[in-house]
Amino acid sequence: MQLLQNVAIPLISVIIPIYNTEKYLEKCLDSILNQTYINIEVILVNDGSTDGSQIIINKYAHQDQRIRVIHLNSNRGVSHARNQGIKISKGEYIYFMDSDDYAEKNLLEKLFTNLIKYQADISICGVDFVGFGKHRDSYKLDFPWVALSNQVFLYMLDTLHLGYVVWNKLFLSTHVKKCYFSENIYQGEDLLFMYQIQKHAKHISYIPEQLYHYVNHNDSSIHVNFSWKKYTGFLVYKYLFKDASLYYPELLPRIRREMLLINIRFATETSQSKMIGGLEKDYYLKKFQKNIRRYITRESLTLIVHKNLIIKIFLLYISPKAFWLIVSMNKMLKTILKRNT
Repeated sequence: MQLLQNVAIPLISVIIPIYNTEKYLEKCLDSILNQTYINIEVILVNDGSTDGSQIIINKYAHQDQRIRVIHLNSNRGVSHARNQGIKISKGEYIYFMDSDDYAEKNLLEKLFTNLIKYQADISICGVDFVGFGKHRDSYKLDFPWVALSNQVFLYMLDTLHLGYVVWNKLFLSTHVKKCYFSENIYQGEDLLFMYQIQKHAKHISYIPEQLYHYVNHNDSSIHVNFSWKKYTGFLVYKYLFKDASLYYPELLPRIRREMLLINIRFATETSQSKMIGGLEKDYYLKKFQKNIRRYITRESLTLIVHKNLIIKIFLLYISPKAFWLIVSMNKMLKTILKRNT
């Protein structure tokens, strides 16, 4: 707070896309409207909600003049909703938040103070993962730092809250408006956005304090059942692979690893799905096999921690039919054992 006394307090635009989160929305809005950093505009983008979210949005907008509202006629997805918010934003800085999460009251103040202190373009804080059980990150960051943007690229594919999400970061508005979110990507859109915006940034600062609470809800849109829209995430890695081949070759082993894992995950879900017929399964499994064979390297395999995933990769590499049979039998066996316990 002492640092803020010596600088002008610019406007921060907080953009929150909302789709059917009435159960969690008030906690989210209360946490952001009660921030110690008060010079904010809160842009609520109602992405065609069919529950009571619109009523809550209108109530809060009537009570607080800092709130601006966009109502979309139909559900267009989080990327489209965020882009609409970006277009009307007036802040010098932009912060994105999910409508089913909540934040500590000093989140924006801490992010802004850290950004000014280190003259950074992006300020990042730690994340409290609520309802996930075991911590999801394989690389833990428990110390503050500031780094050149290209130095952070190596860590962004290993650490969830560095590269894969936007909701624990404060951005310069000028950088955000050079990128926007891809509206044809339904999984991995944050990673693509982060990769692109980091190419415009010079310095990135980080504080380990867990100021953002990312909550695992069973009904959250990211945890829905099998969907081919999710496979658009592979297109993100194809873009990253092509671009990194030219500018960041040191990233390629990590990108290859993620390309292997996403194809194995979808090959497993395809094999187990009751909604996909036999001929269609065979077609897609051969497609996944082709990707495995194209992107597999010894170095990328050494970056995979779990041995069962490596076994699956080699199995699909050799035979899609054998992969399909063994994965299906394994699921059947687990179901039988579960019934008998």
